[in-house]
Amino acid sequence: MKVYLAGAYGMKSWLAGAVAPAMTAAGLTVTSSWITRDFHIDSFEQMTPKKARRAAMQDRDDIQQSDTLIAFTWLPSIHGGVWWEVGYADALGLAVVIVGDLANVFCSFRHYVH
Repeated sequence: MKVYLAGAYGMKSWLAGAVAPAMTAAGLTVTSSWITRDFHIDSFEQMTPKKARRAAMQDRDDIQQSDTLIAFTWLPSIHGGVWWEVGYADALGLAVVIVGDLANVFCSFRHYVH
């Protein structure tokens, strides 16, 4: 099974260092390249429009290669990317797993696993 890990940018190191290796050890393929990609910036505000577009397109492609999206929501997503990713995965018909807070009304869809 291929899984995309979504979460706030502040979770990047934890997802790459702990979650992804555990999932790989369990036989899953992690498709979310954003957790290991070096953006060469300290914050989202420093990202150029060209870099932002390239990153967004890669994330979109990574989601398309997945069977399931797992969203870690206990750390707020300041820029909302995780919620775009959840909505996109839902539109593609992927399974969506929310781990953490049900932060908005869309988290209450019956087909989401909490």
